[in-house]
Amino acid sequence: MKRRALYLLLLCFLFNSVVAQQFTTQTENGVTQIKDSVEYRPSSGGLKQFQKPVYRGMSLHLDVASPIMGAINGKVYNAEVQIDVNLYRRLYPILEVGYTDAQKTFYNGTSFSTTAPFFRLGINYGLLKPFRDNGTMRSVKNYPFIGVRYGMSFMNYNIENVTVTDDYWGKDQSLNYKKPFVYSGWIEIVGGVRIDIYKGLTMGWSVRLNTALHTSAADKSYVWYVPGYGKTASTAFSFNYTIGYTFYNDKNQ
Repeated sequence: MKRRALYLLLLCFLFNSVVAQQFTTQTENGVTQIKDSVEYRPSSGGLKQFQKPVYRGMSLHLDVASPIMGAINGKVYNAEVQIDVNLYRRLYPILEVGYTDAQKTFYNGTSFSTTAPFFRLGINYGLLKPFRDNGTMRSVKNYPFIGVRYGMSFMNYNIENVTVTDDYWGKDQSLNYKKPFVYSGWIEIVGGVRIDIYKGLTMGWSVRLNTALHTSAADKSYVWYVPGYGKTASTAFSFNYTIGYTFYNDKNQ
C-alpha cells in the first residue's frame, strides 16, 4: 500500500514538472516567467501540403493506346489529347479532347457508323504528399492519382440495312436511319500513374470506369458506340496510355 502511494506521488511530481516546462520559459537574467499560452508548431501535413505558389506547371499529353487498339481491331479509331494544370503539386484540373471514327457490321448485315468529337472535364488528385514528415519537399518523379471526369459527345450516326418484316404481306424490307446531332453524357472514375522520364518528358497510364448519365437518342439500343465513352452499356471500362511534356513552374521539380 505504501509502495503504491509512493508511485502515485512520483507520477504526480513528473506530471507537474512537464506542465511547468510547457508554461514557463527561462530569460537571460535568470528570471522565470509564466507563458500565457502554449506554443503551437504546425506539422508538415495538413494545409502545408497546399502552400504557395499555387500554379506549379502544365502538361500536354497524347494518348497513344487508342490509335494502336483501333489499328488492331479495325473498328474504332480514336485520337485524344490531354491538358492539365498542376496546382500545389496535389490538384490537377484536366481537359481531355478527342475525335472518334467508329464502324461496325453485325452478323445480320446491319451496320453502324459514327464520326464525332468528344470532351471530358475533371480533376486528378495526387496521392503522394509533396512534403515529407520532416517538412522537406519531395523530389517527385512520379505520382499515383485518382480522379473524376464528366464527359460528353455530340454525334451523328448512321444505321444501314436494318431488316423490317411486314406482318401483313410477310415480306422483309431493308431500311436506313440517319440521326443527326445526338448527344450523350457520362461520368468516369479514374485511377493511374504519371511518371517524369527526363527533363519534362512525361508518360503515364490510367484505367477508367464509365457510367452513362443521359442521352438524347430515342432508342439507346441502336447506338452501338459513343465517342469518348465506348460501347453503350450501363458501365464500361477504358484504358489510356499517354506520353507528353510537362512545363514546370516549380524550380524544385
